[in-house]
Amino acid sequence: MTTKRKTPLSTERLARNAKAGREARGWGLHELARRSELAQKTVYDFECMRVTPLIRTVAKLAEALGIDLETIMMGTEEDVRAATWRAEIAATLPALSTDTFAAIAAELRPGGLATNDPSALLQAFDAGSTGERVRAIATLRRAVVATKDPT
Repeated sequence: MTTKRKTPLSTERLARNAKAGREARGWGLHELARRSELAQKTVYDFECMRVTPLIRTVAKLAEALGIDLETIMMGTEEDVRAATWRAEIAATLPALSTDTFAAIAAELRPGGLATNDPSALLQAFDAGSTGERVRAIATLRRAVVATKDPT
């Protein structure tokens, strides 16, 4: 994963990054608030830059999104989206069927991967373009939805 030059911490960056992570997960304010155990108004006020959050609030948001503090505090919005998607894939890997694994791998690398090793899939994700990552996440989410609702 490439990281652009980091600049000093700002409330604006924190707010943009929290929103980028939330949207990358496909969550609304309510869902991020629920998962981070924060009030929805707190998350809303933070994203609208009405408040400067305490570090423990930022830590709860980062944990809910599955990313580290440095990424949410100092990364770019693209860094946050990539880290959020990577965390989503990593959390789902143990339950992936062979077919879903192969479909995600094919989105990241034409012809797929030579192995079904989870670390190889994550390495391919890290090396992938934004478009490849978006397609991989879409494939993963379709498979998860199909598993939950096999109708």
